[in-house]
Amino acid sequence: MSLNDIIIGGGCPSCGTRDHKHADNCPYDFKNQLNQIKLQGGYVNKQINCKIDNGAFQPKYETVCASGMDLKAWKYSLPENPNVIIDFILEGIDLFPHERVKILTGLHIEFPENIEAQLRPRSGLTFKNGIITQLGTIDEDYRGDISLVVLNTSNTPFHINKGDRLGQIVFAKVEKFDLNVVDKLSETLRGENGFNSTGIK
Repeated sequence: MSLNDIIIGGGCPSCGTRDHKHADNCPYDFKNQLNQIKLQGGYVNKQINCKIDNGAFQPKYETVCASGMDLKAWKYSLPENPNVIIDFILEGIDLFPHERVKILTGLHIEFPENIEAQLRPRSGLTFKNGIITQLGTIDEDYRGDISLVVLNTSNTPFHINKGDRLGQIVFAKVEKFDLNVVDKLSETLRGENGFNSTGIK
């Protein structure tokens, strides 16, 4: 079995998982195998320049095959005073029902040409707690803080501490087009049928 087979072929030969978090307890020494894969030029991520503010957290992929890096809470601001940046107190804060907060991550990114970042919610928080992180697009010329807009859609307060993982960032290629205005578009079977045009069954 090659080192590349450890990941691509179905995970750790000892326990089958592709999750690097089990490495310390796995008799196969999965972590060392991952390092060897990287040294041999396989399964190595591209790099992107970033700056991390003092006291903020460097995002990372939580599993080997994860699409997004988790983003952690660093500071926050409230809708009524959006320009006032607030440090988390030791006890954290409560996000009350149907309220929102901007979570700063302390992360700044220098994007390559035609690369964007997509901000996405964490599905577990959304399903279990009703906490939604607003979908967002970070354009390649933006150099400010990568911030999350977090909304509590539930009927109970949600507690947030500094360092909590509240969203994720995914990098994607962007293809840009200029709009060419015409008098008529090509016809299709669907035409202008939009919302719920195909039903739910």
